[in-house]
Amino acid sequence: MGEVRGFGAAAVVALPFAGTAAVLAVVAAPSASEWRAADPLLQLLGGGAVWLAVAAAAVVALAWARVGRVRRGDLIRAAAGAGLAVLALLCLRGLVGGRLPSVIPREESSAPGLTLGLSAGLLEEVVFRLVVLPGVYLACRRKLGVRASAALGIVATALLFSLSHELGPAGGAFEPRFLLTRFLVPGVAMSVLAFSAGPAFVVAAHCSAHLVIPALFHA
Repeated sequence: MGEVRGFGAAAVVALPFAGTAAVLAVVAAPSASEWRAADPLLQLLGGGAVWLAVAAAAVVALAWARVGRVRRGDLIRAAAGAGLAVLALLCLRGLVGGRLPSVIPREESSAPGLTLGLSAGLLEEVVFRLVVLPGVYLACRRKLGVRASAALGIVATALLFSLSHELGPAGGAFEPRFLLTRFLVPGVAMSVLAFSAGPAFVVAAHCSAHLVIPALFHA
């Protein structure tokens, strides 16, 4: 049950980011131009997307409450994830400058603003890392075993993540370069880290990244 408890702890780790998103929604409401540049999933949800992301984080945390006890190791992993994400972004800024490579979608820049950027990262973690990934894993673990179930969960999460951003109703024009980026990085790589470094590491890393991206990269 260790890996299951880890997902529950990660759901609790997501709550401070949800609180931050709620505050930002009040004090830094997104502009029309920021909405046009927002993550496709947020655009699908419409004007209440930020609050839906916050509510989803709260609901998932409650759903995981029975196994969601946060231990010291979870907090250490969350802090490490946040720190390494910021360090990696600073290194990327040093390598490529303030404009991201063309293989990275525009929403991964300052274009959506801080509020929508954080809300996108939060929603993606809640939906894909705290629901889809453990859902597939737990559904298949008894029949397929731990490794095969984890692999299946990783692939399913990566496919759903990338396709949900590329195809309707959420996705816009189909972009193979973005499909591959989304499949490999937030899809496969982060899901592998969820099983190796821990879900709390990934949730904190992804959400923290979206807190600093607007200050580092312009559209």
